[in-house]
Formats: sequence, structure tokens, C-alpha cells
Amino acid sequence: MPGTSISHMIFFVASIVVATMVVGGLYVVSQDFVDALEEKGQANSDSIRTRIVILNDPVAMPYDNVTDELHVYVKNVGTRGIDTSSILVFVDGFPVVPDNTTVVGGGEWIPATTLDVTVTVTIADGDHSLKVTAEHDSSDSMWFRTG
Repeated sequence: MPGTSISHMIFFVASIVVATMVVGGLYVVSQDFVDALEEKGQANSDSIRTRIVILNDPVAMPYDNVTDELHVYVKNVGTRGIDTSSILVFVDGFPVVPDNTTVVGGGEWIPATTLDVTVTVTIADGDHSLKVTAEHDSSDSMWFRTG
């Protein structure tokens, strides 16, 4: 019967090795899952804390048809500062690169401050759409009239 105990010992060691491999694999998969949840949670937190609102009056838009300058006033109504270089402007669905972004009163674009975004765009008299986006998928849009 010594052969039986040796074969049992081999099966026991093999089962320990297989169990260790399974546990190691499950640990790696579960750690990847935890990391993905943490990243998604942080992204959601940033998105919730970052909010903007366009303050312009839709019927009195500050547009100069001689210089083609449009001034868009955007307020940070979130709970964190926003990087002014993350601003994107869309007029009638087309992207327009901001010429200048200035915080009204100076300083950083922190909560409760307003940003003056100047864009150069040629638009005809009539109704137009405007959308401003910032970091963390924060955006606001409106319809406005010129002329």
C-alpha cells in the first residue's frame, strides 16, 4: 500500500498547485475590476462637481458683425475650478477655436466666477445655436438671435 499513499500525495500536491493558480487568477481579475470601478467613480465625481452655464441673453448676444467677434459669458457653477484651456465652442454645430478666454475680474476660473470667451466667427442675421463644453463632459447650450 505504499504506492497508494504516494499517488494520494501526488494528487494532493497537484490539487494545491491548481488551487493556488485559480486563486491567483481570480485575484488579478478582481483587482482589475476594482481598479476600473475606482476610475469610473472618480470620473463620475469629477463630472458631478464640474458644471457650467452660459449667461448670455439670447436676444442681445454681444456679436460685432464688423470684427466677427462673439463674446460668450460662461459661469462656473460647479464645486471645483476648471481649466480654461479645456473650453470648446460650437456655433451652429461647427467647432470654433476660442481666440481669448478671460476670467471676469481676473484670477483662476473657480466656482462662482465668470469666463469671457471670445471667438471669431462669421454668422448671418437670424437664429443660431451655441454650445460650450469644458473638461469632464460639462456643457451648456442655447439658441440665440443676431441682427
